[in-house]
Amino acid sequence: MVEGQIPKGKDERMNARRALGILMVLLPLTSAAMGDGGYIPEVAYPANPTIPTQRALITFRDGKETLVVESSFVTDSPNVGWILPLPAKPTRLDRADPGLLLSLSTSLRPSLTHNLYEFFRNLCWLAAFVLACSLIMILAKDSRGPLLLLTAFVSFFAYAILVPTLGRAGGQGSTVVPGITEVQSQRVGNYDVTVLSASGAEAVSTWLTANSLKGLDAKAKGIIDDYAGRKWCFLVARLHKDGNAPATPHPILAKFPSASIVYPMKLTAIADCTTRVELFVAADSQAAAPGFQCVAADRFDVTTNGWRGYMGPYYLSDSTGMVIGNPDARHLLWPGCVVTKLVADVKPDQMAADVAIEPKALVPYRQHVFSPKGRGHVIAVVALGGAILVMLWAAVAFRGRRIPSKKHLEMLGGAAVLVALACAAVYVLLPTVPVYGAGNHRGYYAYSHSYHLVDAAKYLNGKGHLAAKMTDEQLAKFPELVAREEQLAAEHVTNPMTGKPMRFERSPWNFSVRREGNKVYLCFYDEDCLETRVELSEPLPPEK
Repeated sequence: MVEGQIPKGKDERMNARRALGILMVLLPLTSAAMGDGGYIPEVAYPANPTIPTQRALITFRDGKETLVVESSFVTDSPNVGWILPLPAKPTRLDRADPGLLLSLSTSLRPSLTHNLYEFFRNLCWLAAFVLACSLIMILAKDSRGPLLLLTAFVSFFAYAILVPTLGRAGGQGSTVVPGITEVQSQRVGNYDVTVLSASGAEAVSTWLTANSLKGLDAKAKGIIDDYAGRKWCFLVARLHKDGNAPATPHPILAKFPSASIVYPMKLTAIADCTTRVELFVAADSQAAAPGFQCVAADRFDVTTNGWRGYMGPYYLSDSTGMVIGNPDARHLLWPGCVVTKLVADVKPDQMAADVAIEPKALVPYRQHVFSPKGRGHVIAVVALGGAILVMLWAAVAFRGRRIPSKKHLEMLGGAAVLVALACAAVYVLLPTVPVYGAGNHRGYYAYSHSYHLVDAAKYLNGKGHLAAKMTDEQLAKFPELVAREEQLAAEHVTNPMTGKPMRFERSPWNFSVRREGNKVYLCFYDEDCLETRVELSEPLPPEK
């Protein structure tokens, strides 16, 4: 046998084939760490975009569109007017809960890889074992025994430990103005809402100034004239705002007849800033819009199956595992509907026309993203997996204390360089998003959070601190009652997703009140806004 060459004998060829078998087992594992799902023991969610933003739920069925829309704004003016063009007179105007669109945004969020610690820990054990076997193969004259042991152990480790780990992922008075007909006027939540039929922009501008709002500039007049020429009407919502802080008032729900799905966007251009727009479209088919990215799309059906079925019916997607549990959203959807989430950062020059939403064939999809921490874990997994491959290669090349040829040394060095390049590519190419709720809270803590809240509500109810006759404003002080009670932990009223105090709205990890007949319930919501209720009783009589 010539020194520096790999032997060509039968045993040696069998050893080489065994080593190749090990490589074939490990390669899928290193790539699987980057696949969909990931293991996420910590509570982490893609962070919501900053303002200014617009969110809207659009449902379209049988020639009727329901539009639930909210818009953030920053202004020094205490009186704000919000103009929403509609293609037809609304048959229904209503207030929507502030948590509705936030809940949809959370339910249809991208799947997230945030923490691969358990996978990395198991891979470290494998690396230690491979290193020990590699040293034995290099130092021992007969390496067949260690190689057979290594092959058997890696195969068992891969299919019995690592693969299951990867599968666990994760009002003011009205004023008569020529050219304006006030079609309807009503109070909708915090808004005074008036629906106008206008002859043109000058008439609308005059009406606005007559109602203590700023008139239209030349840019806005051109847009209003276009809508008026097409016989659209204008929903004007007037709101009094306190302070200069950014505001996101509760959404407005408008239902109206329409020949196609429409989202009015042209008037947003007058803000002269880039707007983050999230659209949730429920229809009989998937929706698409020019310039918008599809974040999620799937068909949803009502179910009570699964471990959360005791919380009542919810909508579950057919293919992507998404859950819509928000009670308000459930009433606006129907079995078999397709829900699409579309997102875009729209610049003012891209708002020259309304968003044209068109149907398309359904392709179930859910975007997958990584947190910065998750990307770091993937890089560590790739680096360690590459190191295992290099160790195996070195064990074969140096086995039996032989000195490999220069060619094999160069190949070994090239493999190490490829591993480094793969780590660099992962860093550059993996999509990352900021996250919230990524502290030390573990998954089991978040899911037990709702049980702590229920126990706290039952305790306060039993002590007479909560009662069915209390107003919603009084019941909204539930977190304060918890914080004052020594027997209860104040952190129970902290939203585990955001790390901030719970809010009085129907959105993930927050709470609200529901009144049904003579019964009053304090309601708590999990990450998909499924509702858990605690019935409130009359206050206990005072102790004698």
